[in-house]
Amino acid sequence: MDFPRIPYPKDAAEFEHYRHYGNQLRELHLMHTQPSTTASFPIAGDCIVEQITWDADGSSAEKGTQTALSSEGKVVADTADEPSTSQIVFADEPSASQVGRVYINRTQYFDQVPQSAWEMFIGGYQPAQKWLKDRKGRALSFDDIQHYCRIIGILQDTQQIMQEIG
Repeated sequence: MDFPRIPYPKDAAEFEHYRHYGNQLRELHLMHTQPSTTASFPIAGDCIVEQITWDADGSSAEKGTQTALSSEGKVVADTADEPSTSQIVFADEPSASQVGRVYINRTQYFDQVPQSAWEMFIGGYQPAQKWLKDRKGRALSFDDIQHYCRIIGILQDTQQIMQEIG
């Protein structure tokens, strides 16, 4: 869909500058380096991926309401007590400092997931969302949970590198 446009460097110094960042991104995306991450999976259970949602304060599951993103980037709120009632509202602008929970079912979630990592696009899709959607109906293993936390860290580190590049 929309791939990065890489300008031709003006001189060797500019090439070296961008080569450094490119190497960091390559090492991150191939998972050759350990990313920084604050994401965790604090609640034990069956780990079955059912309803995938991101919530800023963890109140959705506690109140019986789930908030999910539609394919159009809108937030779809469904109330568990009234399944026929749905409303669509526009999502707020993502904030790099806003963290929340990614629920995989009513009780289990990944904690400390930045909204910016959850909504980040790479190569035309959102890796944090797609990875979980591809596992819907399956139980996550211990390795899967660790891998997803690394993905969140990689997305965070990628955003930081992109900001440094300018």
